[in-house]
Amino acid sequence: MRCVVQLHVRQRGADVARRAEVPAGTVSNVLDRPATVREATRVKVQSAISDLGYVRGR
Repeated sequence: MRCVVQLHVRQRGADVARRAEVPAGTVSNVLDRPATVREATRVKVQSAISDLGYVRGR
């Protein structure tokens, strides 16, 4: 019998930035001041957040 262990790795803002191909500061801006970020960039970052299951400050 084979046992499979699944680990949950905590994602960081830097991981989101890398996935969205934006600077890490842009991730913070999307979360804190979304009106200061272009819509296309916000969509990329929000998509990366969703894909990675990122939760801030966990």
